[in-house]
Amino acid sequence: MGREGWIYAIAFLAILGVGALIILPRLGAPREPEAAPEAFEEVSAPREAGPAVETFESRPSYPWVTVRVRGTGGGLRGPFRGVEGAQVEAQTPETAREQLLRVRAREAFVTFGAIGHQWHRVPAAALVEGARFELPEAAPALVVRVREQDGSPAAGVPVRVEPAPPGPAPETDEGGTLVLDYLAPGLTLLDCHSDMRRGPQVRVHAGRDETVELVLEPVWRVRGRVVDPRGVPVPAARVEAFGPAGSLGTVTATDDRGQFTWRGPAVARVAIVVRAAGWGEERFAATPPALGALQSDLGDLALRSAGVTLTGKVNAAWRGADAHITVEPLVAAPLREVFGEGQILEVPRRVPLGADGRFTVHDLPADLPLRVAARGAGVPVDAVVEGAAGAEVEVLLEPPAGEKLVGVLQDVDGTPAAGVRLLLSPAARDGDLAGPGDEVVLTGADGSFMRRGLVGRVWYLRAFAPGRRSLHRRVVVPLAEPLALQFELALTDAQRRIHGRVFDGIRTEVTTKDDDAWVGQSSQIEYRAPLAGVAVRAGGVRVLTDEEGRFALDGVESLAPSVGLAYGFEPGHEGGVDPRTYLASEVLEVTPGGEALELVLWKSASLRFRALDALDDSPLSFVHVVLRTDEGRTVFDRGVATRDGFVEITGVPPRGSELTVVTTGRRFRKAPLQLRPGQALDLGDVLLVEGMRIAGRVLGPGGQPIPGARIGAYGKGWQHAEADPGQDRALLFRTAETDINGRFTVRGFDPRKPADLAIWARGFAPTAVRIELPKFSDVIDADVEVKLVPGAFLVLDLHATGTQRDTGERIRGAFVDIEHAHDGTDWLDLLHRGLLRGPCASSADWRAISEQLLYERRGVESYVIGPVRPAPYTLWVERPGFERLRSKMTVIDPKETILLDLARGGERQFGGRVTRLLYELSRAR
Repeated sequence: MGREGWIYAIAFLAILGVGALIILPRLGAPREPEAAPEAFEEVSAPREAGPAVETFESRPSYPWVTVRVRGTGGGLRGPFRGVEGAQVEAQTPETAREQLLRVRAREAFVTFGAIGHQWHRVPAAALVEGARFELPEAAPALVVRVREQDGSPAAGVPVRVEPAPPGPAPETDEGGTLVLDYLAPGLTLLDCHSDMRRGPQVRVHAGRDETVELVLEPVWRVRGRVVDPRGVPVPAARVEAFGPAGSLGTVTATDDRGQFTWRGPAVARVAIVVRAAGWGEERFAATPPALGALQSDLGDLALRSAGVTLTGKVNAAWRGADAHITVEPLVAAPLREVFGEGQILEVPRRVPLGADGRFTVHDLPADLPLRVAARGAGVPVDAVVEGAAGAEVEVLLEPPAGEKLVGVLQDVDGTPAAGVRLLLSPAARDGDLAGPGDEVVLTGADGSFMRRGLVGRVWYLRAFAPGRRSLHRRVVVPLAEPLALQFELALTDAQRRIHGRVFDGIRTEVTTKDDDAWVGQSSQIEYRAPLAGVAVRAGGVRVLTDEEGRFALDGVESLAPSVGLAYGFEPGHEGGVDPRTYLASEVLEVTPGGEALELVLWKSASLRFRALDALDDSPLSFVHVVLRTDEGRTVFDRGVATRDGFVEITGVPPRGSELTVVTTGRRFRKAPLQLRPGQALDLGDVLLVEGMRIAGRVLGPGGQPIPGARIGAYGKGWQHAEADPGQDRALLFRTAETDINGRFTVRGFDPRKPADLAIWARGFAPTAVRIELPKFSDVIDADVEVKLVPGAFLVLDLHATGTQRDTGERIRGAFVDIEHAHDGTDWLDLLHRGLLRGPCASSADWRAISEQLLYERRGVESYVIGPVRPAPYTLWVERPGFERLRSKMTVIDPKETILLDLARGGERQFGGRVTRLLYELSRAR
């Protein structure tokens, strides 16, 4: 340890000796903005000149007007459906050929509809007195029939339609039928789904196809019994399941015997969340069985401890209509926000904020740091709390007042730009997608917009509209007067132009010779006929190819050197080719101003096989299928409830691919494929081997069993940088949770390879056990006892070298890794793979999850690491533009709290349930 490090450590240890005056970093503290690029035009004004701006409302008031609605070229073909997004005071009879309506807009856009006509969407600004609107004629009606596995009609099933109609998704009637009479002629996507079950996604052609039949997957039933720590049944417990898309299936309750049955769609894995009055909520994982009916029995699900009651108040100067409080484990919050809802087993609790700013949350988990987040109360604000079993915890949240941003956006001709999506960022960004910390604001009918509660002086505003220049502004709040923004016509010089042609193409194999000797084969593209009517878009600009397949995108602007270009047939296409036989779209990165592009749109291929158990050739009821191209692009990745073992995948890119099939307790099968355009490949029978089993038990420090601990099994090593992506993916089906006695069983191992068990339980540090499998045994039942210890959560702050903690430059976007000092074990991998659920897009994504230890999202100032067990570690910090930081540390006791302010170098010792680490990074020379 260097001299400077000792000075820092001794100073802060002395502060600790005075008393418990440690204040955890406020997770909602204001961000210090990064330097803005020169492309942003700055708008600023002194505070004292600010006028009153309360006349600006986020939702403007619209006047009552009288309008007429009829069909294109004449009267309406059928009865009038109504108006979406507006209030209707009076109208003519529904069967009238023309509708005389008195309406008042309620949204930025208003939609009119009638049977036999397409829905017609207009901006609210177009609703003026005496306006006339004509509804385009629709294609002949398309009849959609939804059936169960046995052929019976499925009633009340929503069918998602693209392009989507206004309002909720339409549902089938009692006969399982849905008539779509408002579709535009051309390509249409249909997706049959609900909270209870799933169905296929098909592409049909409105105007050509008259009927289509969709067959639903069977329902998955999960049974179990909820008990207390003594094994006594718990009645009236609420049981809910969560998957990658949020809540799934039915929400049920236990009966007098503590038993329940959940019903929902068959997905790779669900988290069964159990809540009971007086008990802390618990979560249990469930995976579908490989054989037989889709039914799972979880046995006894034990509630471990009495719940924590959290009460509090938010002293907010301003409160929105949707003001609410969310509570979730501290370590899960950044992971959920980075990777999205449903990607971890922890599900946040949400309660509305009372009129007086008070809130109460019951039955929270005990002995675990929880993040309490207030949203919609002026500005985001967070706090960290922790309570013992059965305790009551009170918290006071006082967000800063924040600033207000108001303004008006006009179009090129000075008319209001209504319904435009504005993006506000705390840092300079580009692109029309919202990034971390971005705020989305919509302009009203008069072009006005407002956003309250902005924390920080500098914000970056951007907007994109077709045919207009990208709008970028650097704004310093508070404002002297409302912003006056106006679009400009897009510049069409050569540096902002992307042009080329789109062809139909095939791949051909070319064999080369050298002196009568075979050298090898290579693949080349053969361009065929040009494709007309293909939509090509980039940077908010969209065009269709002409009869020669040519396109030109003018006015493509970006702060980045390249932009994403997408091309493909879109719904509504009319032309000489059937768009359903082609891939939906292709995406690539291009640079505006370059040479003409030659793009190929491939005809899609299809894949079919039958998944069977290798032991007795019985069909598997559930498999997870992953199809990844040679370029690493994942084109299919989902669990499939098979039909007698049969699986069919459509819309597959015709290129080299690798197929991976896994299921519960069965080893996966991988197969390299070479697909050709338009090929329908039948692989026949795919046999999956059962593999071996491992049984064990998880105990606490005192030898007590730990129920609900999660076990992930890795056949090639969870910390291995070159671990096979397919092998990693098998983790999803080699998971288990301990029962009330702390016991578990995982299946599906290759007896020729060693295995790693990763064990993680709430409130404990993850650990790993290396197991060498005997080659001639059916089962390992050696009572593998794993003892877990409480884990410490570390909170890390980064600053630039030589700056002060309160005013210095805060470093964000760093990459951090924490390794066990003795054997190089990557504890971060254990944490993330213990929490994350669901497959990622590629092996690069797996590594990104394990490498990015630092996370920062809305209102989260610091970075959370943990839980880690008491042991020595090596901490690595990397960020472009700074020298790499390597620091040794030792976590001694997770029950203590020590606040350290650290520079670089030397070995440090840390303790604490939540420990704040302050590091300095030196800029690279």
